[in-house]
Amino acid sequence: MEKSVLEKMVKVAADSMSHSNIARRKSIGAAVLGSSGRIYGGTCLISIPQDYCAERVALLKAVSEGEKRIEAVLVTWYGRAGKPGGPCGICLNALWQLSNNPDLEIIMFSLDTKKPVTNRIRDFYPHPYNQRIP
Repeated sequence: MEKSVLEKMVKVAADSMSHSNIARRKSIGAAVLGSSGRIYGGTCLISIPQDYCAERVALLKAVSEGEKRIEAVLVTWYGRAGKPGGPCGICLNALWQLSNNPDLEIIMFSLDTKKPVTNRIRDFYPHPYNQRIP
């Protein structure tokens, strides 16, 4: 991924964190890059009546605005975790089913360390529940 695209995605995800209904330092932000080149932001929303992760919020925005394929997902948070986790199972399943991209990049980005960790969706989700993508 080009550095300029990564920087734009980090900005969108970090800016989206301020819209969460939980404290900013505990929030998560996400940015989804569509095949059109547009970037969609999302943040976590808790207990309304269920929790929505930032990844799903951004993904649903992208799909609802006409994206047919998702190229990458970037997740931001504050923290110095040496090895970040990944999206939850519900988000992984939604990303698998709606991205139309078996090679989807998932980038974890701590706003404290500024070091991206990039994987593919298959690294997190080797045996998907729904085999929609051929």
